[in-house]
Amino acid sequence: MKRVIKPLSTLLFLLLGGGWFIHQFQVHVEASTNHSLTQKDREDELKSENF
Repeated sequence: MKRVIKPLSTLLFLLLGGGWFIHQFQVHVEASTNHSLTQKDREDELKSENF
């Protein structure tokens, strides 16, 4: 039974770690693209949403 637990726990660790890494990368990319807009770009975007 111990021969099965170690590989399964390693696989589970890698899957969860990979999922966490991908989530953090997506959050980082989203945050960096939102901050790349200048103030004028934000004002133009708000004006276009109001009309």
